Amino acid sequence: MSVISGSTPAYRDGVAEAPRGERGGADRVMDAGPTTTPAAPAAHPLSAARLRVCLISSSFYGWGHYSGPGRVTRMLGRELARRGARVTAIVPRRHGQREVEQVDGITVLGYPAGSPWHALRLSRECDADIYHSQGPTLATLLAAAARPRRRHVITLRDAPSLRELGRSVRALIPDRARDVLPVLRDEHPLRWLGAVPANAVYCSAEELVALARARLHRRTAGFLPAPVSVPRRVQKSRVPTVCFLGSWAPHRHPERVLALAARFPSVRIIAIGRSPDRAHDLELRRAFARYANLHAPGAVNQFRSDALSQTLSESWVLVSTGGGRGLPDACVEGAAHGCAILSDADPDAFATRFGHHAATGDLAAGLEALLAGDAWRELGARGHAHVLATFDAEVALRRHLDAYGEVLA
Repeated sequence: MSVISGSTPAYRDGVAEAPRGERGGADRVMDAGPTTTPAAPAAHPLSAARLRVCLISSSFYGWGHYSGPGRVTRMLGRELARRGARVTAIVPRRHGQREVEQVDGITVLGYPAGSPWHALRLSRECDADIYHSQGPTLATLLAAAARPRRRHVITLRDAPSLRELGRSVRALIPDRARDVLPVLRDEHPLRWLGAVPANAVYCSAEELVALARARLHRRTAGFLPAPVSVPRRVQKSRVPTVCFLGSWAPHRHPERVLALAARFPSVRIIAIGRSPDRAHDLELRRAFARYANLHAPGAVNQFRSDALSQTLSESWVLVSTGGGRGLPDACVEGAAHGCAILSDADPDAFATRFGHHAATGDLAAGLEALLAGDAWRELGARGHAHVLATFDAEVALRRHLDAYGEVLA
């Protein structure tokens, strides 16, 4: 029986258990790296223990948000805190979040989502050495105004064009007009103005660097990878398994992924995520409930359970329907677990190099190509090697400390 049928657990902020693979029958072990314990990393010249870092973001992972800049904020903050840094995060409060929370060694300060000017006071009281924004927001500008003598760093995570913005808005009008304002707030190109006062500008995708240099006239803009936990060994299910990880928001068109269940009845489709609109979420679940090979556990909190990592480890292919020029976190997470990438967007040629770029939006044809002759296996191994060398938490943290050292010099 499918677990997709319109259940409300998708709207809890707790951990939803992702469906497990064929235990005892999951025979495809991908040796993704050395099995010996890696040597302790060399000490970085800038000690994290001496840093006071304030992370500014439009969300924090949990409290209803399970992707986007909120995931990077929590992962980066956790890794910095583990190394002794004093880490604070300033984010809008959502879904029962209190004004002050302690999460993974991070002090999370929340301001009312409808009153972002409160971030000015929080930034002043925080008194950090570095204010690091994961994408430009009004809070980014307020932090610069509150502490003009501190160092301000911003990582640009996407740069949707006016054409892409228009396409997203048209997908919501007239049926879901109430969802237009969040799209305009989160994706409009003018958000880049928030990067103007920054002391240093970085990009989470190589493709964005040239764009940042042109739009913001920042010749020194560079690449700064988001940290990811990369397993050295993953065990693939013997059953062909495809995972979708992301928002079910209408303009992301999750129905295109759910429809793969009908086209590929012998393939297990696991669609992790939910729609911010409860009615739309239930509508999708009911529409596709008849497919026994389709599983939709809702949002899965990767910081409270290994269920997400386990699902990705068993999956053969990671499907992404994200647009824009930014590199989706889901693609990096999938590649970290040895999944081939199937995406209709191709930032940094990630799908082209490590899977299939569905340039015309034909996900079914792309999935057929990846499953044929186990083509996914070599592409997944290639993607894993790239992510291990570039996005692994230790590698990414050293890159961040390099960036912080340069801006503090």
